[in-house]
Amino acid sequence: MTRKKSIDPERILDAAERILSARGAHSLTLDMVAAEAGISKGGLTYTFPTKEALLSAILDRGIARLRARLKPQRGSERAEPRSELRHWLDICRGNSTINEVKIGAILAALQHAPGSLKSTRSYIRWMLSKFAPDTELGRRARLVFYATQGLFLLQGFGLLTLTAAKRKLILDDFVSFLAVRSPR
Repeated sequence: MTRKKSIDPERILDAAERILSARGAHSLTLDMVAAEAGISKGGLTYTFPTKEALLSAILDRGIARLRARLKPQRGSERAEPRSELRHWLDICRGNSTINEVKIGAILAALQHAPGSLKSTRSYIRWMLSKFAPDTELGRRARLVFYATQGLFLLQGFGLLTLTAAKRKLILDDFVSFLAVRSPR
């Protein structure tokens, strides 16, 4: 009796991400992903029936990884939105521009399939819920979050090209803006 082959969804997602990084979402095809993952197209479509399902799964996995890295910090920092946003900005500063390009391309490809963006909407609501809009600090934190997302989307859609050093300087400016205490 032969053992039934199982297809590892993570291997498929890894293959698709390699293609996205090299060629962009517009040129990604299921045939290319199947070949890169070393599986048949039928095996791929059994796991991810459409390109939109595949792209949505890549986005979902990225958001899950980011959420895991953003688990609340220990001690008194847990309730401090400034600390939590600084932690998020530190993660952003450590990511490469390729992540924004990949995410921008996926978001553009999924615009016609809004249901595929459910986890992205949930992630944004989750992040914004951490920053109370009725406090100066909360408003600053929201502004930094919006500005950072705008920067990433500008890069992701190819509307802005920054060197790693310039990108880091901008993110450092966001951290500085967040650290400034308003006069009382």
